[in-house]
Amino acid sequence: MAKVTFDDELDATMRELEADKNSMFMNLKHYHRDENLEIKMLRREQIYPNPINEPYMQDVTEEQIKFLYDNIKQNGLMHNLVVLDDLKGRYRLISGEKRWTAIQKMSKEEYEDKFPNGIACKVIRPDIEFTNDDEWRILLECNVLVASAKPDKKQMQDLIALYDRMGSGKDEIVNYLKDQIGLSKLTIERTYGVATAIPELRELEEKGIVNTTAMRVLCQGDKKNGLEEIQRECCRMIKEEYEGQVINEPLAAEIKKACTGIVKGRETESKTCRAVRAEISKKITKGLNIIINYKDKDIAAMKELEKTVCIKELEDAQRKIGEAIKKFQTGTETREK
Repeated sequence: MAKVTFDDELDATMRELEADKNSMFMNLKHYHRDENLEIKMLRREQIYPNPINEPYMQDVTEEQIKFLYDNIKQNGLMHNLVVLDDLKGRYRLISGEKRWTAIQKMSKEEYEDKFPNGIACKVIRPDIEFTNDDEWRILLECNVLVASAKPDKKQMQDLIALYDRMGSGKDEIVNYLKDQIGLSKLTIERTYGVATAIPELRELEEKGIVNTTAMRVLCQGDKKNGLEEIQRECCRMIKEEYEGQVINEPLAAEIKKACTGIVKGRETESKTCRAVRAEISKKITKGLNIIINYKDKDIAAMKELEKTVCIKELEDAQRKIGEAIKKFQTGTETREK
């Protein structure tokens, strides 16, 4: 049986994407298609790292690069690099930065011995509508969807967040990645929760203030049911009341329960306030009608109305009613005299 290469896997993944006519992923531009690709032999100095990939390279160790260096030196480059033509004579890496870094470690003699004609690269030619999100998506899809190793957690989270931002729903993302990566639905759902959490909460996890299991607790729920507001309240409480503590799963459950109560209470209070304002608005309207259709016997009713108007936002209306009462009282006294 022929060995399946990285390029074979990439092509197969793109074919599956195009075959799924009902998927929202069909709405995305596929720069992996053959008409947007060509194989070029490039010199290593023509290729440069992708700034998008910088955060993901920080955890790469010298041992990993050394392993790739030895492997390439002995066997050559087994998989093509994927690069983006920047239309300025140079090529930005999309996939294969660790391999490229290993090649950079080679001496001039070693490099020319292994790559006398240059490095074989798959070149993506962007059109004028190519966006930063398109580039980021391609980079992450190459690293997450078609990588032979287990997907990097951070890259998978960022890919999910990108899909979410580009308009796909939770179920669609989860089912798609489950089929593509082979991880369990539960694992991907948990990853989805973390990936779509508010930035403040993700920052707390990255700093080690909220551990992994606690993060799962704080990310359970639905945005439609106020999850983001609950997460913001949790972040506030953690920073103000649990400074210096590492938030574990049981503590996260307590915090979330308390914050859910605060948010729900706030929502109830808000509904009550809206109802009160609506009622007072009716009273103000009634009061203004009384003023317009003034009669001596309505003075007492207008004074009673003035007492009920106490919400700050309606102070101006209250003042106007008070002034109107005084004006008409003065007119009544004048007529009586």
